[in-house]
Amino acid sequence: TKKAIHDIIDMPDRLIDLFIQLCLQGNGNLSASKRSSHVDFLSDEELAAMERTVKDSYTQA
Repeated sequence: TKKAIHDIIDMPDRLIDLFIQLCLQGNGNLSASKRSSHVDFLSDEELAAMERTVKDSYTQA
């Protein structure tokens, strides 16, 4: 999952880990408040692709 997200956007591993954790807490979606607090620099397209990656990775497991 980390590599797939890293392929979408170059950001620190620490932030990718946080993104994955927050997405999992939100059942695969990042809330608007978490987005504005932690990853407000992401475009809507990048965010959607990253959420889809997390959902795909964790629903297959």
